[in-house]
Amino acid sequence: MAKIRVMQVGIGGYGEEYLKPMLANLPNDRYELVGVVDPVADKSTLYPRLIEQGIPIHATIEAFYESCGADLVIVAAPISFHRQYTVYALEHGSHVLCEKPIAATLQDADAMAESARRTGRFVAIGFQWSFSPAMLAAKRDFLAGEFGKPLQFKARLLWGRDWAYFARNSWAGRLRNDRGDWVLDSVAHNATAHYLHNLYFMQGAALNVSARPLRLQAELYRANGIENFDTCAIRAEMDTGCEALFYATHAVDRHDDPVFEYRYERATLVYNGSDAVPHNTVAALFPDGTVREYGVPSLGTMEKFAACLNAVERGTPLPCGIGTATPHLLTIDFLADRFPIQPLPQGAVVRDAARGRTHVPGLAEALTRCYDTGKLPAEAGVPWAVPAPAETTEGYTAFTGRLFKEAWNPENDKY
Repeated sequence: MAKIRVMQVGIGGYGEEYLKPMLANLPNDRYELVGVVDPVADKSTLYPRLIEQGIPIHATIEAFYESCGADLVIVAAPISFHRQYTVYALEHGSHVLCEKPIAATLQDADAMAESARRTGRFVAIGFQWSFSPAMLAAKRDFLAGEFGKPLQFKARLLWGRDWAYFARNSWAGRLRNDRGDWVLDSVAHNATAHYLHNLYFMQGAALNVSARPLRLQAELYRANGIENFDTCAIRAEMDTGCEALFYATHAVDRHDDPVFEYRYERATLVYNGSDAVPHNTVAALFPDGTVREYGVPSLGTMEKFAACLNAVERGTPLPCGIGTATPHLLTIDFLADRFPIQPLPQGAVVRDAARGRTHVPGLAEALTRCYDTGKLPAEAGVPWAVPAPAETTEGYTAFTGRLFKEAWNPENDKY
C-alpha cells in the first residue's frame, strides 16, 4: 500500500505539537511528510530539522499544490485562516485535519462543510478529547444506556495566563485580526475550548454527535487589556434536557487542573474533584459505590492524527467532524452577538508588573463556589457581577458581529 502523503499548514506555535512527533517518526512505513506551508517557517523551532531532513517548505498553499499533492492536510494555522486553508485543500483533493476550533464564524463552518460534501473529502476537527480512548469508552457506555439520561454537566477551568500569553501573536484575545477578519479569540474559544465542547460531545446521541444548546445565558468579563473576554460563566439548556454549566478564566494567579462532573440518571462521570478517583483520571461513579475507571484522557495530537490516517486508508468513521464541533462554535458566536463583555471595575483588578500578569483576587474562589452550587456569579452574589438573561438560540444560523460595529477602544476601558 502506498504511503499516505501528509502536508501541514502552520508550523509555529501549536503546529509544532503535530510536526515534532511526525518528524521524530520519519522515515515511516505508513506516511510521508511531503511538505509544509508557512510564510514565516524560519521562525519555528523545528525549521532547522525541516532543512536537515529535506522537507519541502512553501510560503503559500498555492505554491505547494503547484508542485505536489497530499492525501491529508493538517491545518494548524491561526483561527481566521481555518476556512481558507481547509477549503483550498479540499478543492485540491485532500482530506483535512483542522485544529480546533473550526473557525471564527458559523458562515465559515458552513463553507467548509459544503466544500467537504462537494468534494467527497472529510474534515476532522481536532478537539483532542473527542479522539481520546478514555472519553470515547465512557461515551460508548452512555450510548449503551448504562448511565441513563444526562441531567447536569459542569466544568471549571482556572487557568491563569500572563501578559506574554496575550502578546504571543497578533491575534490573541482579539475580536478581529489586523486584516479585519473575525477571530473571536477568548478563553472559551481557544485554551479551554476542549472542555466546553466536551460538555456537549459527551451527551450527544451518537459517537460523532454533540448535543445542541437551545438556550444560553452567559456572564462575560474582561480583566486583561484585551478586546475579548478572559472570564466567563455560561449556562446552556441543551436539546437533551440537560443543564450544562461552564466556568473558565485566565484572570487568576494560579493554574489548576481541569475539573468536571457530568451527572446522569444512573451514574456521575468525573474528572478530578473526587477522592474516589485517581488524579487526572476519568471515571464513572455509580450509586452502589462502584467506580469504573476509563483512564487518563490524553490531550496529545497523535491520537487524532492516527484516526485520520485510518480514515484515509480504510474509511474509518471519525468521532469529531464539522457537525460535531458546530454546537461549540454556535455558542461562541451567539455569546458574541448577544452578551456584552463587562469590564471588571478598577478596584477588583490587580496588575502585577513584577510577575507580568493581571488577576482578580477572589475570582478563583467565586467561580469555584458557582461551580459547586450551579449558579452564575450574579446569582451567587459576587459583588462585581452583572446579571444576564437567558436567550433562545432558535433561528440563529449566522454570526452578525452586531455588538462590535464600533472598534474596541482601550482608551475607554482603562484599569
